[in-house]
Amino acid sequence: MYKTVFVPKASEMDPLKITLPTFLKVCARSSRGMLSDLRTFMAPGGYDFYKVMKRLVAGIANGDMTIEQAQAEVAKIIQKPERENTLDAINRFHDWFLKRNLKRATLPKGTFKSKSGLLIVRVEPELAFIDDEGIVSILYLWNLKKPDLKNDLAGEGVQMMINTMPGAHFEYGIFDLRTMKIHGTETVSANTNLHLQNDLHLVEEVWRDLHNPTLSVEDRIEHIKSLKLPGPPPA
Repeated sequence: MYKTVFVPKASEMDPLKITLPTFLKVCARSSRGMLSDLRTFMAPGGYDFYKVMKRLVAGIANGDMTIEQAQAEVAKIIQKPERENTLDAINRFHDWFLKRNLKRATLPKGTFKSKSGLLIVRVEPELAFIDDEGIVSILYLWNLKKPDLKNDLAGEGVQMMINTMPGAHFEYGIFDLRTMKIHGTETVSANTNLHLQNDLHLVEEVWRDLHNPTLSVEDRIEHIKSLKLPGPPPA
């Protein structure tokens, strides 16, 4: 049974500041994986594997660069896996973008901050397009091999966008560049917000546990298991 021997105060910890895609990735992890991922945020630094890809996709969408210029930028990436994944992503996006007459719109931003201030999730989508009727499609990019962007996970991301960036003329989605599928509001169910709020609480609690020196790894894992809601039923 999980027991908290020592509970550090929120004022004694730096808040966890993460992006929405990182939040979704962490939530999809196993208990040990969640601990491992969040532990990396306890020290400054880190490298965003998808930063270049997002910048180049935005450049193509804005008309600031051609696909040839973007490909030349990709060629400068030193790490082979990142170079190959980025090249595939921008090529797929370019092919998709060419087939559509899309007008760029101003990108909204939002932030979730827990009551304690220990968890801050930055909601900063990469793309926004407006149609002739004034509807703005706001899209996050997803290019991860793991986890798969299943509907329940995408739904939590879309729900977070709805909660933090409300707009009467907004449509929200997560664009999976691996499958070339946009997961929109159809992924949101009656239980989505419940699972989102639970996962937000879960991530905050794990962050708190990581600052508790009296807890063993097994104690932390048991705590995570006690807080996790059961997943969706098999399809």
